[in-house]
Amino acid sequence: MLMRMLSLCIFLVTVFCGLYLTTESKTRFNAWLYTACGADETYKNVSDIYALSAQWAQIDHEGRLRLWRYDCGYDLDRAVEIKKYSQEQYLTVLSDCDHIQGFRVLIESGELTEQFVTDTQDFLRETGWTGVDVDFECFWSWTSGDMQHFAVFLELFVDAMHDAGYKVHVALNPKISESRGAPHLDYAMLSHLDVDLWEIMTYDYMYELDPGKYAPIQDMNWARNSYKYAVGVFGEDRVSLGIPSYGYYGVCDTPVVTPQVFSGYHAAEFMAEIGDKRDSRSKELYWRRGDHCYWFSDQDAMDAKRESLEEIGATQFSVWSLGGGNHWFSQ
Repeated sequence: MLMRMLSLCIFLVTVFCGLYLTTESKTRFNAWLYTACGADETYKNVSDIYALSAQWAQIDHEGRLRLWRYDCGYDLDRAVEIKKYSQEQYLTVLSDCDHIQGFRVLIESGELTEQFVTDTQDFLRETGWTGVDVDFECFWSWTSGDMQHFAVFLELFVDAMHDAGYKVHVALNPKISESRGAPHLDYAMLSHLDVDLWEIMTYDYMYELDPGKYAPIQDMNWARNSYKYAVGVFGEDRVSLGIPSYGYYGVCDTPVVTPQVFSGYHAAEFMAEIGDKRDSRSKELYWRRGDHCYWFSDQDAMDAKRESLEEIGATQFSVWSLGGGNHWFSQ
């Protein structure tokens, strides 16, 4: 009888642990470093970050890759340290609205595309990192021609990187349907590409569906609908949803949206004053001071966003961004 009870206990413990490990291993966290100032405060002290992506490079006006070596940017010692604290590491290459001409020059030139492949692979060989995170933004200014050229560029780039044994992540603006979101960003035109992970940047909501007024950083219903649309096109295994860890503020009730970003260090200055006032759509801290509106995505907001998205099947999350006292999920 004793042996039978012991066997039953071992069986139940095994089943329980197996279920626990299976559940725990489903969720995967990626995080961006905007440069790396203060980011080590997080990635050295939490154990659940799978991939770290460092935004250390940009496309210049001539369509060429330029590494950032200032403001806690790239150096080899820092790259080696980041490798110690993550399973995978990616070089994030930015092209923003200030450099949209360089973006167009790059994606329309076979020669520059080849040079981009060479430069990124040289970086990965030097650092031993996993791959490249393509973050070509300013989607609202894209033309239909930009979309077509980007699709061709990306196919060439992904094939070249995979042939060399590297992975590719691609950041995209969120859409909740084919017609809701940046008008010339066409998910369907990209769906056949063998991109390892599509990172849907579900933050900065005021630029997306609330034009002309301030809004939360991430409306949770909007994020859920963005996830549903993305997985319908790309499949759930290749979609990671953005969760914000930062704040912004601007003049309330103005038709001109020019937000200023602030970090967790700055938010801490207001915590005692504002208590736990939250926006119902986002669970973010929200307060007004004079004629300015403030939102901040703290740990409680991040947990609520994650829980809401997990309810509809999301298992991969990309956090923008580490450093500056920005928060992380509760352990």
